[in-house]
Amino acid sequence: MRFSAVDEVSKLVEAAQTARFELEATSLTSTAAQHYYPDHERHVEAGIEQAGHDLALKARAFVQAINALPAHMQPIGWDAEVDA
Repeated sequence: MRFSAVDEVSKLVEAAQTARFELEATSLTSTAAQHYYPDHERHVEAGIEQAGHDLALKARAFVQAINALPAHMQPIGWDAEVDA
């Protein structure tokens, strides 16, 4: 039973890595939608809008995955306050 904490952290790290990979893939899809869709296609605007929506959802999932990690495993400066 003493490994349950290690297993839990491993699952959190794996979830953060998966969220990062999904975010990267979605960002490439979003970039492709904005720059490489043919202008003559009927649904270009809808595709670009959907790609942006998907990107926002993946970014939110990534932030939630990082926030779920223990503080010492989060990226340096993750919890820093930003002055506007």
